[in-house]
Amino acid sequence: MRDCAMLTPDRRIPHLKDVKRTGVRRVISRRNKRTTGWFRSRKAGAMIPWESRLELDFLRTCEIDRTVQYVAAQPLRLEVELDDRVCVHFPDFLVTRRDGLTLSEVKLAKRAQQPAYQALFAAAALAASERTCDYAVFTENEVRSGARLANAVELLSFAALCIDPDLREGILASIAAGRACLSDLAETKDRRRRALYAMCLAGEVFFDIDAPLHGDTLFHADATGGV
Repeated sequence: MRDCAMLTPDRRIPHLKDVKRTGVRRVISRRNKRTTGWFRSRKAGAMIPWESRLELDFLRTCEIDRTVQYVAAQPLRLEVELDDRVCVHFPDFLVTRRDGLTLSEVKLAKRAQQPAYQALFAAAALAASERTCDYAVFTENEVRSGARLANAVELLSFAALCIDPDLREGILASIAAGRACLSDLAETKDRRRRALYAMCLAGEVFFDIDAPLHGDTLFHADATGGV
């Protein structure tokens, strides 16, 4: 099996250099009947293409996960051995985390459980391990379970907000003084709450993104108290 180039724009990762930002194959086609679109990622500093609503939800959850540093869509081709032949596989995303790289495949559970896909995923995981990458399959059972996705949707509605310096200073002062609950920091839908959520996206304040947002949600000025 021929080795294939794995590339990334993140030069801090020496074994994955020079990946095309937009992937190795065209993701969105006008002939594609599926729902497709583009996700504006602060972490990638670019628009990331998605080809299903589940992929969009996956990108949303990555965007608020502080362990995720970068996401690239279909950044490489894997040549995998399957049924005594070589097949080409394009993983959906390459996710750069603080502790390593994960090639991520996003599929509905009913498809991911099919024997043909199970065999492909096993072969892809082996090929990824040979290139010092993890390989993981994400279904709606992981992406849409719990509160993380709902929190991501809530926060990302303020992704383009410019944070008022006075509001930022006031929020940080309140947290430092021990008034760190959401009900203490902001009223529903007011400017202070919008600024608070924008600060979460910017990595200035943190909370447990896997717990539902409510009045008693605690915010922290350092990452030890939240994700």
